[in-house]
Amino acid sequence: MSGSFTAVADFYNHRIIVKNDSGTYTFGKKGHKNGELFYPTDVKIINNKIIVADAYNNRVQVFNREGKFISTIGEKDSINVATGIDADANEIFVTDSGNNRVLIYNWNGKRIATLTKSLNYPIDVFIAKDKLYISNFHVGNIAVYAD
Repeated sequence: MSGSFTAVADFYNHRIIVKNDSGTYTFGKKGHKNGELFYPTDVKIINNKIIVADAYNNRVQVFNREGKFISTIGEKDSINVATGIDADANEIFVTDSGNNRVLIYNWNGKRIATLTKSLNYPIDVFIAKDKLYISNFHVGNIAVYAD
């Protein structure tokens, strides 16, 4: 599938808004079941999948481009608040603000690493040029992890 494809988290309406070349559509509704959202805070489109930080459901959810639920990640990892996400072809990175950590998962949802060094209420994460940038809300800085 080609063309323009953008998604944003609509926090207070518990949904994701998607815009593509054909128009705009939404998916998600307030709730705690698979496919339902409870204050989504971040969304990324990677590998033709829409990944959502489902903040107060304490998890990440993965959807296809049409908004159909595929899987849940992190439900058994005691995530306090899933605030920020980023991903590449191999891994999904999730900020767990309340627990001062970043959880790293493979695309099958298996946790493969946990980062805690230099983190103080991390709220977002960004991957660029083999580095991981993590914003720390409480101290107002960015932690940088390199390969």
